Amino acid sequence: MRLIPIDYLFSRLPRLVRETADMMGKEVNLVIKGQDTKLDKSVVDEIFDPIVHIIRNSIDHGIEPKEERIRLGKPPKGNIVVEAFNEGNSVIIRIRDDGRGIDFEKIRRKGIEKGLIREGVEYSKEQLLSLIFIPGFSTKDQVSSVSGRGVGMDIVKAKIEKLRGSISISTSEGKGTVFLIKLPLTVAIMKVLMFDIKGIIFAVPVNSIEEAITIRKNEITKFENRSIIKIRDEVIRIYSFREIYFDEVLDKEELDVLVCSYLGKKYAFSVDKFLGEEDIFIRPIDTTLVPPPGIVSATILGNGKIGYVIDIGNLISYLEKRGIM
Repeated sequence: MRLIPIDYLFSRLPRLVRETADMMGKEVNLVIKGQDTKLDKSVVDEIFDPIVHIIRNSIDHGIEPKEERIRLGKPPKGNIVVEAFNEGNSVIIRIRDDGRGIDFEKIRRKGIEKGLIREGVEYSKEQLLSLIFIPGFSTKDQVSSVSGRGVGMDIVKAKIEKLRGSISISTSEGKGTVFLIKLPLTVAIMKVLMFDIKGIIFAVPVNSIEEAITIRKNEITKFENRSIIKIRDEVIRIYSFREIYFDEVLDKEELDVLVCSYLGKKYAFSVDKFLGEEDIFIRPIDTTLVPPPGIVSATILGNGKIGYVIDIGNLISYLEKRGIM
């Protein structure tokens, strides 16, 4: 009963695009797809502002002026496509434009200027794109009513992650940019696998889990100073939740291991002890306090104690930033 069509949100976008395009002196055609896709009402209410910010950025930063588009052999009117569709227990919202794409050289220069990266060091496109989500970062040289204040994409990412979602960007110079938002179908009730770490209950949503297995400690090997395991001829990096959260090593010969997937890659995490699957009612964690990495929500267990829900995507992003990957 909590699920409503996302058209509740999408129907408000044409006027927004029209007004923003007029303000920027550009011509933009908006295409909306997947209006019947359903999402939890509380998610729809929270995701509107992030989508608005991304679309305004696409119009301001991405879509070129009419004269420039004609010179480049593009249609005079820019195109922004907003679509929603289901993928497993998640809803994907994709926002793409056919504008100029993201200028990596400009990001690099701004990053050096702000002291976020070092001059003379080669950075991957993924590393440069991650700068966009740092508070205060903007490639806009002049502040406008739409963008350039350095406030926005960090808030967008924080809001999406608070909903246990994730956001990714892909871009092609001269062809456009795609923002991909992945959100849980519902934030109220979720099936999780619960486990124990040092006497504290943690959980991971089952839709993030590929399999739960038990391995022997001697199956973990080292490669380039990284711990790995081999499962059916597939080599997977393994981490210990106990080491991540308590900086302690679990001394057991047999280890319970979660194999999780995120953005098409597999990661393994050892736990102290599996406790089984359960449907839980989750509650967001107050972000005025800084929670441990990857923990964005919690649940109250039957015995009155608190269980902490780990968002695998959020945790992997943290490990990548720390250079632990």
